[in-house]
Amino acid sequence: MTDSTALSILRDEITVYPGPTGSKGHPSWVLHDPAPNQFFRLDWPTYEILCRWDYRSPELIVDAVNRETTLEITLEDVESVAVFLNTHCLVKRLDFADAMELARRKQASKKAWWLDLMHRYLFFRVPLINPDRFLERWLFIGIFLFSRGFTLTTGIVLLFSLIKVGQQWEVFQSTLLDTFSVKGFMTYAFALVSVKVFHEFGHGFMAKRYGCRVPVMGVAFLVMFPMPYTDTNEVWKISDRRKRLAVSTAGLRLELLVAVWATLLWVILPDGAIRSAVFFLASVSWVLSVLLNISPFMRFDGYFVLMDWLDYPNLHARSSALARWRIRRLLFGLDEPPPETLSLGFQRFLVVFAILTWTYRFILFIGIAILVYFKFTKVLGLLLFVVEIYWFILAPVIKEAKLWWERRAEIWAQLRTRATIMVTLGFLLVFVVPLPKPVTSEALMRPVRSTQLVVPEAARVKALAVSDGAEVVAGSQLVELVSPMLLLNQQMAAMRAETATRRHQAASLDKERAGSPRLANDQRESRLAELERANREVTKLSHIAPYHGTFRLNNPDIAEGEWLAKDTVVGTLVDADSGMEVLTWIDESAIDRVSIGAKATFFSQSYGDVISGRVVEIGSDAINSLSFPAMASVFGGDILAREKAGELIPERATYRVVVELDGTGRNRVTSVHYGRLKIGARPASLAGQYLRIVVLSLIRELNP
Repeated sequence: MTDSTALSILRDEITVYPGPTGSKGHPSWVLHDPAPNQFFRLDWPTYEILCRWDYRSPELIVDAVNRETTLEITLEDVESVAVFLNTHCLVKRLDFADAMELARRKQASKKAWWLDLMHRYLFFRVPLINPDRFLERWLFIGIFLFSRGFTLTTGIVLLFSLIKVGQQWEVFQSTLLDTFSVKGFMTYAFALVSVKVFHEFGHGFMAKRYGCRVPVMGVAFLVMFPMPYTDTNEVWKISDRRKRLAVSTAGLRLELLVAVWATLLWVILPDGAIRSAVFFLASVSWVLSVLLNISPFMRFDGYFVLMDWLDYPNLHARSSALARWRIRRLLFGLDEPPPETLSLGFQRFLVVFAILTWTYRFILFIGIAILVYFKFTKVLGLLLFVVEIYWFILAPVIKEAKLWWERRAEIWAQLRTRATIMVTLGFLLVFVVPLPKPVTSEALMRPVRSTQLVVPEAARVKALAVSDGAEVVAGSQLVELVSPMLLLNQQMAAMRAETATRRHQAASLDKERAGSPRLANDQRESRLAELERANREVTKLSHIAPYHGTFRLNNPDIAEGEWLAKDTVVGTLVDADSGMEVLTWIDESAIDRVSIGAKATFFSQSYGDVISGRVVEIGSDAINSLSFPAMASVFGGDILAREKAGELIPERATYRVVVELDGTGRNRVTSVHYGRLKIGARPASLAGQYLRIVVLSLIRELNP
């Protein structure tokens, strides 16, 4: 900047307000641009420079500031202020060159149509109303709701309501469970909208109370998810930090007021529509206030409260810049100054906060992307999934990587860079090199041949021919049951068969009086088949050993004369000499690494033994359902499965694997035992495994 440089003139509508005092006692000011309704925090040197901006000469401004204040500024300080004013269009454009500069900026700010479409899909705002006059007219309501007396009364009501809810806790729980229906969720949606309206008017009333204009209320859409918003930018005019905090917390406070008073109404009202309505209001308000609004990692109330409490504007952007600086210093040892001068303790806090914010947003945006994928058709859902992953997660990483590339010469000159590269290559080596890794899964050990004795119909134990654990030979009587229902069915079937047989005989002798012989014969055959089925059911009551083995009762305390329900398993006949096998189920991500003949080791939970074996069978097709419930995740097992129509359906393609165990003696078992199975598998890299999971998922999802 030279002596002849004439500074541009500030726009007439630009105003400057006193700002809050900094944590170290430094004064600050706030510059307001009313056109976009933007606010900028100014430090002391910048304010003094702007106060003398009409001098139009950098040298005169520097001389005046240094002479009239205790500050010592330079021409570079004035130049940085000029750049700031021009960048944010805070100066007048008086000549053709200025107009061309504005046109150039406008053209540069234009995005490609697809980029603009992507941005509008990810986030856009819809202004709905200008609530300023309404808030002015009804401000007395807001003043009353936030008054000290009403707040104290609400606290007393809260204690009373919590005590009464505790006394009716079972009723509260049952009411909550009853709301888990389509109608209940629709009512929750209506209650959510109502509570969010209260929330936004809370911000509006409090901002109006302190003299701020509230020009807009509307709905913002984050990945098509609606979130109401209120424009309270003018709170930056307020120099008192406590008042700004009051505006930031006003929505949360009003939600809590709704929750407390709705809870009180639920406690005192009789059953009916009104009580149900206030229950929805209370539950939604409590959940939103506690779980959503207090989070400082997104731009919800918790973020603005923390920002005002710390008196640190643009907390997310500035903490992220500081964290990126710290990462560059850690990885490459770059000796560059931090983005801003802060105390060491506050620096560490901001870096940790930025990392927590990145982690929270990563998990949140991954979840949103998956939700969007399943919400739309497969092709469109996959496209939108990729868009969100790129915009929210990959784009910031790519931006930082570009900065590293631009500074590659400086980065490569640092010794720390070489150490970082070596460590990174070591991790990549572990990631891509195939390593020996066994396939481990939950498994069960059982005899190769076993038979369960199941009660076909409710029956009484007539005789227990053998005791629990007894050795039996083929043809031995095991258990004899008596079922009055099956015996009655047998008798009725016998009577109907006898009647049908007589009618058939009569029809053969006298066709005119007894009817058609063919029809009579069909009826006789039907009744005889019915009798045969009844006889088979009765025969099932007498259990005979089909082979030599060991008989084990499921309930050793069972006694003669005891009644058993239908489908009760009385016991199991086990042929221990047939050998043992282990069954396990392996999902598609690892099944290709398992082969016939592979060595396996079973770790029994019951015996504590370690038994070796080998793989003898691998299912060629994925199973349709899981026949052992203990293996399913819904019952504490490892296999992710869901219940559908009484069956357990695996969520991923899962294959049955059979292992034949070695040895006898202690390895003889007469029941099912659970444990863990380790199978020696082909080496595989972590990268290959993850790539296989991704490819299989894409194939599964894209196939109709």
